[in-house]
Amino acid sequence: MTDSPTPPAPTRPSAIRAHWADALLPLGVVALVVSALFANELAMAGVGLALVVAQGVLLGYASHSANEAIAEAELWRERADEARRELLRFRQRAVHEDHETGLGNLRQLELDWVKGIARFRRHAEPCCMVVFEIRHTLGREAIDFESVTGVAGVLLRVARAEDSVCRVGEGRFAILLSGADSLGGSRFIQRARVRANTELFQLGGSMAFLELLGGVAEWDDSYEDMPGLLQAAEADLGAYTADYTRQVGEFQAKAI
Repeated sequence: MTDSPTPPAPTRPSAIRAHWADALLPLGVVALVVSALFANELAMAGVGLALVVAQGVLLGYASHSANEAIAEAELWRERADEARRELLRFRQRAVHEDHETGLGNLRQLELDWVKGIARFRRHAEPCCMVVFEIRHTLGREAIDFESVTGVAGVLLRVARAEDSVCRVGEGRFAILLSGADSLGGSRFIQRARVRANTELFQLGGSMAFLELLGGVAEWDDSYEDMPGLLQAAEADLGAYTADYTRQVGEFQAKAI
């Protein structure tokens, strides 16, 4: 009786491929979980490629040699790292950016303050906070996307590169002006108001001029944090708004 042929031993490349598939299976599972939890974020951040890590890992190694499998594993690792970095950048923007205007938000203003305050103190450099509120010819209740983005554009054109321009409310903006005292802040307010009053904006199907009301507060050591300086600028804005409203009312009464 002849012995039955012994099946050939698995080749080393096949064993290596099986080892890689087993080793990378957890990575595929993690990729699938990440894609389920953060699908929207990954899509908005432009890193949809990271969602196919599982397919690339689990299907690609079935037909590749050991060396190709190692090279492709490294490539997928680099792509996954880049996807993670892009997601972190997207989250950073989402936390510190106003999504309607692209300006910084209140968190970004606080961050810029923390970065600048050491320099202000070290060099005895002046700085001030300017706050704007939107008014326009359609009335206070007509503040909408067009007016908000219009004001954002005006402020960016008036501000310098080193100034921090942020949106801090529905129709309210704050600018941290480096190297400017209260007089410099007042001049900034005037330039912004003139620019807004000379540009027509498409608002709710009508053309209108934007009216900006502004307040300013100059920083000194009595302000322990950014919110205190911001509140002082808002108080100045409130006083100016009350005076502006009174003057408008008197003018309208005389015109009747």
